[in-house]
Amino acid sequence: MAAYGAVQRDWYGYANVPVQVEPSRNPQIGPSRVLRGAGRDAQAKKGVSASIVSAFKTVLVVSTLVFGLGLIRVGVCASTVGKLQENNALKQEVSSAQDTNRALQIEINALSNNTRIANLATQKYNMVYAGAGETIHVDLSQK
Repeated sequence: MAAYGAVQRDWYGYANVPVQVEPSRNPQIGPSRVLRGAGRDAQAKKGVSASIVSAFKTVLVVSTLVFGLGLIRVGVCASTVGKLQENNALKQEVSSAQDTNRALQIEINALSNNTRIANLATQKYNMVYAGAGETIHVDLSQK
């Protein structure tokens, strides 16, 4: 029967096709045994690899640090702007006080002029200069 099969294979042009071998009945590897963990489904069920998880954690830590540093920078800038505004307000107050001081110094110099005081005393209050040798005697009689 085997010869008939070989001849028949030659007739139909299948001489170079290998003959199918029946699966062996080996108890370790058989058609009824399923090998687990070797395939796309097993890789998909395995989850994310450790390198991807560590890369994600690294990116998360770095982005958190950058965000934190950004918040600190914004806080420092806001504080700096506030202090600069306070400095400008103080500069304006000092400038105003200096202007007022200059105006008051001018007024003090004008009011404390000796010739002006003498003119006011003689003209407005009818005062006269006391002479060098004049003396006034006041008699205090006892009653």
